[in-house]
Amino acid sequence: GLLVRRGRGAAGSPLPEGGGAAALHHETLRRSHAEQRLLALREKRRLLQALGERIRHGREAKRKRWQEGGEG
Repeated sequence: GLLVRRGRGAAGSPLPEGGGAAALHHETLRRSHAEQRLLALREKRRLLQALGERIRHGREAKRKRWQEGGEG
């Protein structure tokens, strides 16, 4: 009887019997945390990229000014 019940439980529901809700909640929390970290990383990368572009533009402008004005 035990074997049959275990087999049916495994086949029936993906959640383990006992603490299923807690496990599900934990999984949701973990996923949301990972998503938040991913979003933060993406945002940081975007900011860094914007900053880098600004710096690069500044350097290019300086170089142009230097080329046009000789030693300036």
